[in-house]
Amino acid sequence: MYSKSFLVLAVMPLILLTEASPYVLVLAIKGHACHSTIVNEKVAVCGWIESEGKPSGFVALVKDKKVEWFTLIKEVYELRKTVVLGDKLIVCGSRFIGSIKLSNGNLEWSYSSGAWLNDLAVLPDGKIFVCGVGYVALLDSSGKIIAEKAIEVVRSDGTSAKPFLFSLTVIEDRVVLAGAVFNVLSSSSGLDCLIVCMSIKDLKPLWAKCFGGKSHDRLYGVCSENGLIYVTGHTISRILLRQETIVACFSTSGEIKWCKVLFSKKWSYGASIVSIKAVYVIGLAEGYGTEKTVFIAKISPKSGSLLDSYEIKLGKYTTLTLGSHAEEVSGGVLVSCSNGSPLVIYWPLGFKGSFELEDKSDLVVEKSAFNSSSWNVLVKEVELSVSTEKVLFKKSFQVSRITVGAVKGGKLPVLEEKYKEKYLDLRLILVALVCIAIIVLFLYRKFKKS
Repeated sequence: MYSKSFLVLAVMPLILLTEASPYVLVLAIKGHACHSTIVNEKVAVCGWIESEGKPSGFVALVKDKKVEWFTLIKEVYELRKTVVLGDKLIVCGSRFIGSIKLSNGNLEWSYSSGAWLNDLAVLPDGKIFVCGVGYVALLDSSGKIIAEKAIEVVRSDGTSAKPFLFSLTVIEDRVVLAGAVFNVLSSSSGLDCLIVCMSIKDLKPLWAKCFGGKSHDRLYGVCSENGLIYVTGHTISRILLRQETIVACFSTSGEIKWCKVLFSKKWSYGASIVSIKAVYVIGLAEGYGTEKTVFIAKISPKSGSLLDSYEIKLGKYTTLTLGSHAEEVSGGVLVSCSNGSPLVIYWPLGFKGSFELEDKSDLVVEKSAFNSSSWNVLVKEVELSVSTEKVLFKKSFQVSRITVGAVKGGKLPVLEEKYKEKYLDLRLILVALVCIAIIVLFLYRKFKKS
């Protein structure tokens, strides 16, 4: 009796600590996924596919491996971000923002944009914040425009330039934008990294910082946690003349804490960044020919030290486009990319090995050979010129439905983010209690025999 109890108790911690498995979804059509998000037990995906010889933006909703609907907007080059708002998806991309019904994929309202739109967020009060090239806007949940602002960076010589605003993160009543602008620190048509902090209430800039070196430096991803801002992008190595990933940390007042360069034998860039206790940079590593893999680098939030790095590959290559957005989901990262087809991968933190899909293809996750070094960048506070400008115009886009199949592997994570920390803490407590019970039982049996 005691031996059976001891065996059960000994096995329980192993079960509780079993490593989660990946989830993989491949849409059976040529194209690229730019962002995906979990809606109940379904996956909403946006990106682009090849249609009539050119890229066209799409949004799809998939349950298990059944594509419930696949909406194509041919006039839009690509769709970069989709966020759930009640019973609809808010989607933005190349000169487009609109609302799509979750139930059937129909387009409810839409605007044509004079600026390329790159990222959006649904605020706690249901308002929609969107950013793009030299532009930010605030809309209500019905699509009514509340405010539109054109933004320019004023250089020291008095000239100005529109910044490329690629991503955003919301911090209470502020929004922080990450991107790049021409010729503030560099010259000869060079780009410099740019971070902008704005008030959500009136869309007024609170501070703006440029940083980088003398070559092409850009930011593509931004996230925030515990009063710190993390950004990622790329620079050009002045010694090796190759593209290398950068990751940096700022305070919410714009003070730089640390800045690192991640490098290997391959070209690379950071496209997106998330914070799950540690900081995770998601990007592309590219070798010679078609040697392309998605990489994920784990970074210390305090020091910026490289803690670990992984490369993810499905098929001959796996690529990640600039403008892609990753998302934190239930103790892992939801990556939107392509292996020739729109590809969604849920990567549980720390997973490595091989994972087989239903079509017998294998997702392979291996340790990568990244290194890191500190980068003593020049940081400069910059002035912004903000003006009211009409950029969004109501337009009825032509949409069409196409039938697309899917291949998947694994189970979709369904644990809600707001319960994640509590779930992990309770699991660790339970494991500790089980271990204590094993020790007490062992000592009791030993004492009884003596």
